[in-house]
Amino acid sequence: MERLIYLDDYSDEVCPCDPTLDAWAAWLSKPARNWGRRKAAKDGESFRASAIELGDDILATRSEDGKWSFDKQAPDGTDFFAVRFAEGLGWEAESIKGSLGDIIDWLVENEDRCEDLEHIAVGRSIFGLSVTYHVDGDGKASCTCEAIQ
Repeated sequence: MERLIYLDDYSDEVCPCDPTLDAWAAWLSKPARNWGRRKAAKDGESFRASAIELGDDILATRSEDGKWSFDKQAPDGTDFFAVRFAEGLGWEAESIKGSLGDIIDWLVENEDRCEDLEHIAVGRSIFGLSVTYHVDGDGKASCTCEAIQ
């Protein structure tokens, strides 16, 4: 299962880096004036965060009569669905939906942009996380993530 992590203050529809702990560590190591950070993060600084845990994609197939079907059901607890640009790639914010029924509606509304086989990202949202920035004695940056108690 892949976990995508988003820092609340630096993520909306756009994220300044890949949503991984390593990418956040590299990004937080430098100032980012266009994101309102004049300085690099300090060792031990924490940031409120959320995550999406992604499971295996669901395949959506369009039949000759234009109807869509899925190769499997969504696992219990799934609350995130998005039509990927292609297998293994990301998605546009407008394709993020809360149910497979909403995904069907999106596929129908955007049929001229869709292939006959579409990959649907499937996951669950996790809120109430904290990401902490660390710098070791050699100056190497890292981040850890944990649930807020």
